[in-house]
Amino acid sequence: MNNEKKKKQPTATIVLDKLVFSCESTVEDNFNDVVEHDPNYILAHEFNFNNTKLERAQDPSKRYKHSFQVFYKGDLIGVIDFKPVGRLHSDLIRFTVCNEVFYKDRLKYVPHVLTDLNLQLHNFTRIDIALDCYKFNPEQEIRRNLRKKTNTIKLLGKYIEDRNQVIKEITYYNHGSLNNPYKIRTILIQNKKKTFETECYDKDEEIKESGKDYILEFHKLQNPQMKNLHRAEVRLKYEEIRRFIKKQKKPLTFDDLFNQQFLYNTFTKYLDRTITIYENQGKKKVKLSLSPIPVIQSPKGILQPTLPALISLSYNSDNKNFKFISNNNSEIIYKNNYNNKYTITDTSNDIFIYKLNNSNKIMNNIQTMQI
Repeated sequence: MNNEKKKKQPTATIVLDKLVFSCESTVEDNFNDVVEHDPNYILAHEFNFNNTKLERAQDPSKRYKHSFQVFYKGDLIGVIDFKPVGRLHSDLIRFTVCNEVFYKDRLKYVPHVLTDLNLQLHNFTRIDIALDCYKFNPEQEIRRNLRKKTNTIKLLGKYIEDRNQVIKEITYYNHGSLNNPYKIRTILIQNKKKTFETECYDKDEEIKESGKDYILEFHKLQNPQMKNLHRAEVRLKYEEIRRFIKKQKKPLTFDDLFNQQFLYNTFTKYLDRTITIYENQGKKKVKLSLSPIPVIQSPKGILQPTLPALISLSYNSDNKNFKFISNNNSEIIYKNNYNNKYTITDTSNDIFIYKLNNSNKIMNNIQTMQI
């Protein structure tokens, strides 16, 4: 019991808080291709692919004609959107990961979802990395040290020499009561192109407004003694992610985003790029720490590859590898010449490509036949 009391609790936790990426089909005639050839095609409400299930939804921004919620083994993983409104052709499919996924250890399922849907990663378009602090308040620390006249401020790569200069890259937000209108404060720092930004704010207050209680539950597991939650968050958009990948000279993968050390390294790099504060000036200046060091957990294993492991097919008469056997109402039966196995596809789902199921379960109601 005494050892438990003396156990040092983490001061902060690094988390991935938002992930949006584009993906593309690994087979022909998938998603957009059918829609492009028949724009009036009406999709079914629900589709099932192995452990992945799609349910029709609606894009709130109305930028995409088709949206589906994505479930993996019953858990909501995210939303896919395709067929952009106003564009004649686009093969890419937008995948937005559900926020709850990051706090319930479900990010590892995303590659399996892509495999089930015959999709592969094309590029990342939005990555938000957050450092959640249990005692340290990054917003308060930055604001306090910005006002200290003896400090040296480096903002977005440039030193601020004139303290009377109006700085448009920093936006201060506050709200509160009549007696204390500055009770809750937020600092947002953006580069001029708005390709990356850093925001520091009271996460407790945001959770109350959004109802994301699962974030509090997650942090209670990290630090049972947690009372406050202050967040510093860096957000990278498509253009900056491209520049980041080019600079590190290697692709960005899901394994990277599942690695807390990688997330923390990226977070600190962009926090420093956004703002660096030194105590004193000239040769005597010393860099101040604007965030605590979190406890880094080792990765829980390598994620599965995103490429499909099984053969993919479309019920196309031009495909010589598969022979049409019979049509029974909504079911089409094929024989695979590769392995002499049979599969059934439901024609009500014919906008999507079906992975060939070589399981014996599908053969329960099919008698072996020769062609």
